[in-house]
Amino acid sequence: GMQELLILNAFINVDLNTHIPDNFTMISPQRCLNLLSTISTWLDSEVTYEEGFKPVRIVMMQFIQRYIDGIYYVCDSNYPSDFITKVFDLGAKLLSETINLVNSEDQVPLDLLSWSLKLYIILNKYRRDIENWDDECSDTEAEIIELFFKVSKISDINQPIEIVCSQFSHILTELVESKTLAKNYQKFYSLMESKNIQILRLGCTLLHQLIPEVQDNLVVEFTLSKKKADEKGNSGIHLPLVLLHISSSPLTDYIEFEEPWKVYQYLWAWYLIMDHFKNITQQMRQDYISDLGEERICLFLNFIFGDLDINRFKVHEDDKTYVKNYDLKDNSSLNYEEETKKLLVNLAYEIMNNIGGTFAQNWFNSIKDKQFQQSVEKFIIRFISPELINDILSTLSDKNVLEDPEFKININRKTNEIKCLYNIDEQKMEISILLPSNFPLSQITVNGISRVGVDEKKWKSWIMSAQYVINFQNGTILDSIKHFKDNVTANFENYEDCAICYSILNAVDHSTPNKVCPTCKHNFHSACLYRWFKSSGSSTCPLCRSKFQFKKHS
Repeated sequence: GMQELLILNAFINVDLNTHIPDNFTMISPQRCLNLLSTISTWLDSEVTYEEGFKPVRIVMMQFIQRYIDGIYYVCDSNYPSDFITKVFDLGAKLLSETINLVNSEDQVPLDLLSWSLKLYIILNKYRRDIENWDDECSDTEAEIIELFFKVSKISDINQPIEIVCSQFSHILTELVESKTLAKNYQKFYSLMESKNIQILRLGCTLLHQLIPEVQDNLVVEFTLSKKKADEKGNSGIHLPLVLLHISSSPLTDYIEFEEPWKVYQYLWAWYLIMDHFKNITQQMRQDYISDLGEERICLFLNFIFGDLDINRFKVHEDDKTYVKNYDLKDNSSLNYEEETKKLLVNLAYEIMNNIGGTFAQNWFNSIKDKQFQQSVEKFIIRFISPELINDILSTLSDKNVLEDPEFKININRKTNEIKCLYNIDEQKMEISILLPSNFPLSQITVNGISRVGVDEKKWKSWIMSAQYVINFQNGTILDSIKHFKDNVTANFENYEDCAICYSILNAVDHSTPNKVCPTCKHNFHSACLYRWFKSSGSSTCPLCRSKFQFKKHS
């Protein structure tokens, strides 16, 4: 029957671009039903799992694919309504059994695997028409992922491998759900050790997709104190060892002279490392930076700016996202040289954005070649700093960034200045944060504009503390602003309103309530209490009328 099925496959290989009459019937319904019944019995044969039956499996899969893709919904309107259901059922059974067979082989039969992956793709396309598809395909998808790991270990790089890898890429990045992929999250890191660029790219793509969710879960765990910092301030959360291993061995030559797989492996390892820095706590950021170490970071920055032709570097005016938005699918529109160049620029941006601070400044100041140092600064001022500054100002422009009606952030994009105002009883505490044009190569300055209710010494300590978070703890500007806000809140939360003026801050001298009645325990400003004594002619408490003995607010 195999020869007849081969002829039939050639016969039903319909060109969908040609016009097909509405009343056209490819094969009579009765013959199709007989054919389907005959083919279905083949899978129950005793020889189904023998080596000689593999070509028959391939021809059967060809028939199902060509029928579904070429005839279904096109010219089978005269067929019984349950006919396509039988085709789908046969396809699902054939797919499940074949994938299981391929997975049981010591050496993966690439031809059989490729046709199985094709069948999965076409069946998944019509998943809504296949009853119980989601339940039935879960085991099949698990085996497909397992087969991908097997193929990734094949050292040969040839056309069959490339075809199968392309199919895996389509299936794993577009068809299989993230929750299924997440079960293999740790195993995907092993793909970063492959010498096959297709495998490397797919492994990196999958990890890039999964890392944000993993990091979000870690943030929740850490915030809920499931993970606590130890006595040395470490959270116990670390970067993956595979990425640390790859990033610890910098390339020794210019990219054009290195093997492409080594270049991609090294740069994509850093690309995934940067993914770990998105939307995390300051403690986690500190731990990740500690994992990397200053020497590794500086060596990588030297590599980036040593390989980029920064003096002649240009970006097309229409490409506003070039620096920020590298995509692992860029290889479809860029050649190797263009893609690696874009990746280098993106990593320069990510390093400055996620680590920056002291490390960027120490690295920049350590450059001994002054001419090269000037070129680096010009490059960063032109291509990196504007993007970083715009990101910061855009984030802080969000009205809900701190969710406090008494705390306002005002942005001046012309001067790159951020002003933070804390309203306390209609009086303002205000600081200014100024971003340098070569950010982050120079320190951010924090200045106090207006203080109320605190002495000069405490005010200066808050300013220095806010600046320290940015410049020496590698915190973000938002971290610094939150730190300042927390200091202000903590300072005033222990105060009750003055029982005379009903405010925490005195409207004249901006002092806090610092006098307490020893009897009724109410708080008063010194100035308010003095005016009460003067107007009443006695030194009794305005509320309980007991003799007032001066006691400072503790």
